[in-house]
Amino acid sequence: MYLCTSKDFLMQKISPDSILSDLILQYPSLVPVMYLAGICGDFNGKAVRQVCKDNAINEDYLLNLLKAFTDEKFVPTATLPSYSVLQLSALLSARYPFFLDQFDFLTKEILKNLMHERMMSGKHLMQSALKDLFASYRLLLSTRLEQQNQTVNPHIATVYELYYSPDYTSERSDILNYSLEFYDGRIDLLRESFAAIRKLLQKTLEFRLMDLRYASNVFAFYQLNNDLLVQDRVEQKLLRPLVLQMEESIITTFHKKNKVFGRNNFLSLPVVEKPSNLLTSREKEVLRLVAKGLMNKEIADQLNIGLTTVISHRKNIVEKLRIKTIPGLTVYAYTHGYIDDFLLTNED
Repeated sequence: MYLCTSKDFLMQKISPDSILSDLILQYPSLVPVMYLAGICGDFNGKAVRQVCKDNAINEDYLLNLLKAFTDEKFVPTATLPSYSVLQLSALLSARYPFFLDQFDFLTKEILKNLMHERMMSGKHLMQSALKDLFASYRLLLSTRLEQQNQTVNPHIATVYELYYSPDYTSERSDILNYSLEFYDGRIDLLRESFAAIRKLLQKTLEFRLMDLRYASNVFAFYQLNNDLLVQDRVEQKLLRPLVLQMEESIITTFHKKNKVFGRNNFLSLPVVEKPSNLLTSREKEVLRLVAKGLMNKEIADQLNIGLTTVISHRKNIVEKLRIKTIPGLTVYAYTHGYIDDFLLTNED
């Protein structure tokens, strides 16, 4: 109880005046994060504000990063520079190979220790089951890494490039073939897989009570899983909202056929929500037309309904799907068969 209270108190105190070295003493896992964030040198006794100045790092970026990595109830605040999407993408991507390496090392040690144990047939079955569960967990983890490398990271790079590119052509609108709105990190499956593994590991600890090395590996595996949950939190609450806002700006430009594209060099950090529920037939019709780029008045005329009715349907669509951006709604409409031609153009 004391430790939880201490952490809650510390979370409330994270500010530009917080001493970074004190935070790292409380959360040692921040060490590689700070290194990957580009913070180096001696920052002992220095406040976050001074560390940011010394390392030319945006203060709000580092504060949100610190809070996201240390508080499971973290709520993003302020705005971040648009280039933060590249910083976050690089930082998070660099951590995934470490997760796999640590997973392979820890599971190998755990299984090796169990194989050296003289066990009854029931315990051998437990060992075999644990091996299978480790394999399932690793498959989920490696699939997530593959998705990051082959789909997510290239998409983010393309979004950033297109966001700052003055040249908009229909050939480049293939960005709409994917949206970060639908990135599936399989975190729920990883949670379920870990829960099953932990249940078995707890049983093995019952007959390895005095084996400190074994217990250390088991709890290191628990920490590894927790680090992965933290990784997902940073992706969902920091990286994802920034990329979605860039996507929306790009899609809006195509929809309106703008000649001049207004870019925001600073992007807000809204609370991220997940899709849920299904749409009515009328809401699907409205969504289809929204995805095709029609304005509210045009939708009302085409469906022969009132303008306020269209606005009400759009509000219901957002509430049900928990998707607030045009690109997200466009991808949803396409992937669910509401529209056939997904590649928008910017032709006159």
